[in-house]
Amino acid sequence: MTDKQAIISALTAWIKQRPGLEYGNYGDPVSYRAELRSIGKDLTHARALLNYVESCEGISGGVLADAFSAFSGRLSWDGAKLDYCVGQYWPTEYRRAVCAVLAYAIFRYWREDFQGDGFTIRANGKSYGAFKTREDVEAYLEAKRDSLPFGFVTETMGGNTFRQWIQGRASRRFGVSISRRWFD
Repeated sequence: MTDKQAIISALTAWIKQRPGLEYGNYGDPVSYRAELRSIGKDLTHARALLNYVESCEGISGGVLADAFSAFSGRLSWDGAKLDYCVGQYWPTEYRRAVCAVLAYAIFRYWREDFQGDGFTIRANGKSYGAFKTREDVEAYLEAKRDSLPFGFVTETMGGNTFRQWIQGRASRRFGVSISRRWFD
């Protein structure tokens, strides 16, 4: 069992780090300040997502540890500390990696609430059946895995796709900016 509070503490310290932008990498003060604003927005998003995850009892340390596969797994947790593999430029990535991990943990937690009147699976304009529960959908997809057409991805509930449902919930909880960026 992974200690949720240890991960939260490590992520909190991680996002508090100064970005360390090098002014010489920018052609003018305007582009430098624009980058600083973008990094500041990443901090605001990370704090909002972190506060939610910390206060949410349904997101355990194990769920949070599993979420480190987000952002291509470049941010990792070894049970004691965080490690990061830089993609291109650390100052513009390190807070985004935290946001991606936290959004994925929230997504996994919220996904369990997506139960309703029923589900319809559609692909390429064709319907592949109506199902009462998410478990029925998953069982069908597993049984038909090899015979399904390319692009077989859409689950709908009451006319809304799962993606729309998640985005709506994220928008109500965090606002449109975070919803569009991290739950799309």
